[in-house]
Amino acid sequence: METETAALFEHLDFSFLVDYSVFAPDPRGRTRVHQPPELLKGFLHCFYHDIYGPRPMAQELHNEDVWRQCGFTRPPGRRTLERFITDFAFVAEDVFITLVHELAEQVPLGKLYRIDGTDIPVDQQDDEAEWNYDHAEDDFYYGYGCCLVTAGTTIMLKMTSTTGTAAVW
Repeated sequence: METETAALFEHLDFSFLVDYSVFAPDPRGRTRVHQPPELLKGFLHCFYHDIYGPRPMAQELHNEDVWRQCGFTRPPGRRTLERFITDFAFVAEDVFITLVHELAEQVPLGKLYRIDGTDIPVDQQDDEAEWNYDHAEDDFYYGYGCCLVTAGTTIMLKMTSTTGTAAVW
């Protein structure tokens, strides 16, 4: 089964995740059945397919084609995914910075990746939007900022929208 995430996984080495202390073996002696590299692959696969939360993620990862593609020997359960998400939150920014550097070393940024930032102005009745500054237009607008990062022409790596002037990666 070939999907966009499988193509992305071919270019990335997730083995560095085991070096983070948040993924160290449980102090009670309980060993991890599923390792952080496979769990991150499953996490990224689910996010790519707009699947959020441990329960729906566990359901998606019970598809044999998907869990094998992510490198699991068997599908992870909901509680395993909950623990991973909790632990991953502490290192997410550093992990993504490492992955971006890893990709940038493999392929010059301009050849494989496209980054598009844009403004999404909305009506001022939208309570969640904020006033933002557009540096290109040298003007303020009410709405959201949006940044889209793609690999090649079809693989979306990251999309974020923000109410502030800076997106958090």
